[in-house]
Order: sequence, then C-alpha cells, then structure tokens
Amino acid sequence: VAWQAEDRPEATRGMELALQVIRELQDVMSELGASVREVEDAHRASVEREEKAAAGHSQVRHFWVRALRVARTGKAKAANQWQIAMSVAQRAEVSKRTALMKADDTVKLVHEKYRRWDDEQAILLEEARLFELQREEEIRRQQEELFQAQREAAMELERQIQEQQRQQEEAMRRRHEAIQWGRHLVVPGSQWQFPLPPEQDVGVQGGVIDLETPLPQVAMHEPLPPDFAEAP
Repeated sequence: VAWQAEDRPEATRGMELALQVIRELQDVMSELGASVREVEDAHRASVEREEKAAAGHSQVRHFWVRALRVARTGKAKAANQWQIAMSVAQRAEVSKRTALMKADDTVKLVHEKYRRWDDEQAILLEEARLFELQREEEIRRQQEELFQAQREAAMELERQIQEQQRQQEEAMRRRHEAIQWGRHLVVPGSQWQFPLPPEQDVGVQGGVIDLETPLPQVAMHEPLPPDFAEAP
C-alpha cells in the first residue's frame, strides 16, 4: 500500500500496516522464544534424568534398567524437539529480520514521501506567493498607468481651456483695439469747419456759417484698422 500511495492518508495507512507487522512479529518472536526456552529446559531436564539413571544403573543394575531406558527415550525425544525448536527459531529469526527490514523500508519510504510532499507543498505555496506578488505588482502598474493617463488627460484639458481663454482674450483685445482705433481723429460737431466753394452761397454772414442753410455733402473716407476685419 505504501509503495503505491499517492496521498497522505493512503501512505499513513501503509505505514500503520508496517508498524502493525513489526508489533506482531515482536509478539510472535517473544512467544516463540518462550517456547524454545521451554523445549530447551525439557531437553536439559531429560539429559539430567538420563545421567541420573545411568549413575544408578552403574550401582544397582537391575533396579535402574527400566528407568535408564525411559530416560534415554525421553532424552532422545527432547533432543529431537529441541533441534526442531532451534531450527524453527532460526528460520523465524531470518523471517523476522526480512520482515523488519521491509517494514523499516516501508516506514522510511512513507517518511520520504512525507518530505517530498512537504517540499512540493512548500514549492506550490512559494509559487502562489510569487504569483500573488506579480499580480499585485501588475495591478499597481496598471493603476499607475491609469493615474498617469488621467493626469495627462487633465493636463491636456487644462491646456485646451487655457488656449481657448487665450484666444478669447486675444479676440477681445483685437475687438477693443478696433473699437478704439480712430477715436483720436474724431472732432466734436461744434468744432467742425468746412471750406466753402466761392460759387455757392451757403449763407455766410460776417464769416459765420448759417446752420439753417444746407451744407455741401462731404464724403469722409478713412481706412479701416488692419485688425478690424479680423475681429470677430
């Protein structure tokens, strides 16, 4: 399970199974060790009984014959059981070591996957942080560009307004100059003097013009100021 795990829950489940195998192996080996010790104790006891029966047989032969035969049979059975138990214990030890190595490798693999996933998560978080910084920088840049564009538009509008005001003031100045042009040449009506043709009697009496007598029409043509035609 742990070797094929693609996420943390599955890897954790695989590691828990490996740890469970380790615990069960420890329990089984403890029970097996206790059984081997019992067989070993029985074998030792059978050896002691066989030695005791042999010693008695050497002293009282007819009394210890059957006991020696039973002791030897028991010793042979105990020796056989002890050999079987030792063989089982040795094979169990090999199996235990193999299982523990695999379980240990599984635990190491899970921890390695944890570290790899943590590194990947850290990389993703860093990439997300950098992306967020870039997004904020892009938003700030766009805001600055918008502010600059608005500022330039406001400046252009102000320039246009000032240009219009300048043109209006220039037009008003030209109109005022056109209006004021020639006023210094205007003579009040009371000071008008006109030459009198000798062949016409215009009602002069004693060098004074008779205002009741019609005066000759005199056309006055003065050139217009150069800017008058351009004034709006």
